[in-house]
Amino acid sequence: MESTWDNELVLSLTLMIFFSSLVLYFSKEIARILNFFGVIPGVKLVIPLAIVSWIILGYEFWVNWLLSRLQAILDNLLNTLASFLPYEKVAILLLRILFLYSIANLPLWIYKLHARKKAHCIPASITTHWLCLFLFILFSMLFSVF
Repeated sequence: MESTWDNELVLSLTLMIFFSSLVLYFSKEIARILNFFGVIPGVKLVIPLAIVSWIILGYEFWVNWLLSRLQAILDNLLNTLASFLPYEKVAILLLRILFLYSIANLPLWIYKLHARKKAHCIPASITTHWLCLFLFILFSMLFSVF
């Protein structure tokens, strides 16, 4: 006797293949609909946020596990570096500040090195600044909340 898990797996696989074939068959119509929604102001901001929110909510356990592991690795690294310095408690705070500064500015430094290599100076895009702000907020939360 088959288990219900096997039946659900076969049903899920069948539905996935069916809907994928529908998307491929009507790809031009779907592309026109997506282009129509892309013209609406704010959709280019809302859709990626909705997708990322859905991924985080759907895989909340794995996101928490990944952030916990990242925090443990960073704490071990900073404690190891602080053990070489005098006044370990003050050294940990200073290393955290230095690390936050460097990780937040790393995309700008990479961009400047890349611009120098190409020998023309283009100002950093707003995306680079948002990435720096995001990295700073993420790592400051890792150091304080978790």
